[in-house]
Amino acid sequence: MTTTRVLVRCDGAPIPAALAGTGWSAQRSITTRGASANLAISAQSLAATVLTRLNQRQADLVRLAAYVYAADQEISRGGQADVYGRQWRREIFMCIPVADPTFWMRDALREHLATALSFLTDDRWDFTFTAAPLEHGQLPITVGAAELLGRPDSVILLSGGADSLCAAISAVTERGERPVIVSHRPAPHLDARQKRLVDGVRRRLPGWEFPHLSFAIHRMGSDAAETSQRSRAFLYACLGIAVAGELGAAPVHLPDNGIVSLNLPMSAQLVGALASRATHPMFLHQLNGFVRHVFPGGPQISNPLWARTRPEVLSVLAGARCEDLLQETVSCSHARGRPSVTPHCGYCSQCVDRRFGSIAASLGEHDLAERYGLDIFKDALPEGEAKTVAESYVRFARTVHDTPDELLFETFPQLFDCLVPTDRAAHETAQALVALLKRHARSVLNVLATMIARLSPELASGRASDNSLVGLAVVRVGVSSPAVKEPTAVFQRTGDYWTLKYRGSTAHIEHRAGMAYLHRLLAHPCHSFHVRELLAGGAGDIAAADPPARRQDLAAPRSDDLRILTDFSAEPILDARAKAELRTRLQELEDDIQEANQHNNPERVARAQAEFDQILDILRASQGFAGRDRSMASDTERARKAVSAAMHRALAKIAQSHAELHRHLDRSVTIGVRCSYEPDSATHWMT
Repeated sequence: MTTTRVLVRCDGAPIPAALAGTGWSAQRSITTRGASANLAISAQSLAATVLTRLNQRQADLVRLAAYVYAADQEISRGGQADVYGRQWRREIFMCIPVADPTFWMRDALREHLATALSFLTDDRWDFTFTAAPLEHGQLPITVGAAELLGRPDSVILLSGGADSLCAAISAVTERGERPVIVSHRPAPHLDARQKRLVDGVRRRLPGWEFPHLSFAIHRMGSDAAETSQRSRAFLYACLGIAVAGELGAAPVHLPDNGIVSLNLPMSAQLVGALASRATHPMFLHQLNGFVRHVFPGGPQISNPLWARTRPEVLSVLAGARCEDLLQETVSCSHARGRPSVTPHCGYCSQCVDRRFGSIAASLGEHDLAERYGLDIFKDALPEGEAKTVAESYVRFARTVHDTPDELLFETFPQLFDCLVPTDRAAHETAQALVALLKRHARSVLNVLATMIARLSPELASGRASDNSLVGLAVVRVGVSSPAVKEPTAVFQRTGDYWTLKYRGSTAHIEHRAGMAYLHRLLAHPCHSFHVRELLAGGAGDIAAADPPARRQDLAAPRSDDLRILTDFSAEPILDARAKAELRTRLQELEDDIQEANQHNNPERVARAQAEFDQILDILRASQGFAGRDRSMASDTERARKAVSAAMHRALAKIAQSHAELHRHLDRSVTIGVRCSYEPDSATHWMT
């Protein structure tokens, strides 16, 4: 493997004498001013507020991230002709002007910066920082005053994809946060898409304004030599950190579903950073180490979706009645230049994962196959990327499905990189990762089995290609799917009774809401439903064939369910006295930190800062929209209680009439904030 060595000079920064010699494969210049400018940096606040400028440290961080992003695009990794990736890795040395070069040249800071970027991009990075001219100090980037933004308490980075949209919605509906939306727009068309998404969320969730800050950072004058953009996550994170600093160290959420975050090789061609590490646990850990050096005690970055599969992430849309917004998102890695009627190529890894995920989440009607340039399930898969990605995606799921839990880390040693050194509950994290992978695998194989059953007539008639994913799954052992079986069990409603057939025995049980909830879970095995979805009776395609009267009744809560919804206390999590005591302690800790800094006592600072952060988290958790007290019994908790009670009553009735089916459901049904049916072995239900 050959390494491309490039020296990058940013805005005329001087090149150290030791680097001025030969040995570089190329030298590049990045300029943000004048006629030769090739990098634009600006921002736009979409909230009507009084504006304030970023402080100098935050401005330097944004410039640094923008320079890294531009340099990443300046230097080719070999292009499509380099099929073996021999020129993938690069060595990039950057000369960057900053307001305080002494601060930025600290060894520990530069080491953390280089380590995080190296893991993210698979390149070797090094930096030298020099004093910037005075006119360089101001950035055309503004952030609205926190008070006029409604006192937001978190930052969500929204790219325009489905996962980041779901993260913004779940921040409000599931965690009661008041997020600022921060976007990066490398091209004008992305600006319009991001605005549509934010406007759509505002209309559906009117309890919060969703202030939106949009940053335009992009090349000018020529096309990028490299389009992989592995450093974009670093740019996004730094934009979020800069905004969070203006909001008082608010947490920053960089969202992606857990399977994408793990960066496991789905094929031999996708190793290391060839697949994105944008939200990999180790990158976020290393990035937070760098941020702590830049802003001690400042904001930290996390991925709120790390433990969810793609279908589990997408189910947030149904829970918030925002399903139609899915069609406004684009996940394709080849989106540039695509026609508006088919914004997704259909065959890249992001498109394949999205198709499987939307079908598993019962959102196919909001993610139509016609919106994809290639329908992998019925169109012929061209040789190359399309065929490799689709086959590898299914083969990976089968491998995970067939591998015993205790051998998954041995089969995929890359999982060890996901256990960060500071994790005090590494064993529990490892178990969560195994469970995540298993849920993903079951979901993928169930979707493929569903599509085989759905498209078998078209395959037989020639309207679906033998070389499609469904065709290949039917005829090739290497990519085979679980065989589609005749129904082995029945869970159907006729009038006021449910007919249950399982392993040769039949029972008839009177209709109740809990039976309808179980019916929906069995109709969608391995899919996780939020309790509000079940309680709202959004039965989707299950109820489509029912008359309107029955459809409305299918999952309607009984009177005792409604009583559970209204009987809970609305006591605040913290009373006024407790909050006053905690705020007094915060002031004491602030004084303690200031005094410890004056006496150069870092250990005392760290202890006080840890307690300060813990108390701040408690206070934030006690507040909901617009700073109002959050009740002990939130809407989600009340819904969980109602659904849980109804389902347990239904299971008790089943136990009286069909003991063997009750044992099966007791093992396979999970009841909580998210409910699911995950059988040990394939059971094909007629629902």
